[in-house]
Amino acid sequence: MKNRILLLSTMVFMVFSSCEKEKPLVVTNDDDGKTDTEVDFKLTFKPKFNGQDLTFNEMKWINDANDTMNFTRLRMILSNIELVKTNGEKVMLDTFAYLSFDEGRTVLGFEGEMPQGEFKGINFLIGLDSAINHGDPMQWALTHPLNPLVNHMHWTWASGYIFWVAEGYYMNNGDDFGIMSYHMANMEYTRKIELTTTNTFSFSNGKISREIDLNMEKYFSTPNAYSLKNNGALSHSNSPADRERMTLLHANMANIFVLK
Repeated sequence: MKNRILLLSTMVFMVFSSCEKEKPLVVTNDDDGKTDTEVDFKLTFKPKFNGQDLTFNEMKWINDANDTMNFTRLRMILSNIELVKTNGEKVMLDTFAYLSFDEGRTVLGFEGEMPQGEFKGINFLIGLDSAINHGDPMQWALTHPLNPLVNHMHWTWASGYIFWVAEGYYMNNGDDFGIMSYHMANMEYTRKIELTTTNTFSFSNGKISREIDLNMEKYFSTPNAYSLKNNGALSHSNSPADRERMTLLHANMANIFVLK
């Protein structure tokens, strides 16, 4: 059976008729206690900042450039999620995902016949392939992660999706209060993330839970030192200045994820 994605949010449970009992169970509540026992693979994403859990709407996060930040939105679209075996073989889960950390949409659950073997890694693409990105967004069902009514991350029918959003406000050395807004879009700014762990796992041992941390301080530091005041606090991946900023942040994005 092909693996199906289970997006966890604050919606009510979907009820299946008796003729649909063989379909994967859809869990839609992140805190109802059922996720751990009713999905085969639970993947929790946790935004961090210098080792602390990242909270939103608090002017308290300070990067290496001494910018004090307040995050209001942090969201991303994923595709091509795959598991990596210890021998290097890759198993595609073949699905899409939308995560909205400021709204508590942080967990992906997979239900169905999970692949066999010993796994050491997880890969995924932040963004979409060209055909999907530039296709008709209204082709997706109302609850699908790529439906614009679900993710609110599609610019227009022609231009495609925003793959990553980081928004908020900032102060530099206590002064110059301003808006922070980084929208990563366009095909050149897809980003493949490849993660490995020494804590290998196998589905033959039962249901599996794993955590992926997002270390947001590195978004502004590694490998490119980035100052909101000096480099720019706004980018929509469009104008030459936008692209110059996004190129720096796009390179840093490869280093923010850690698989636990």
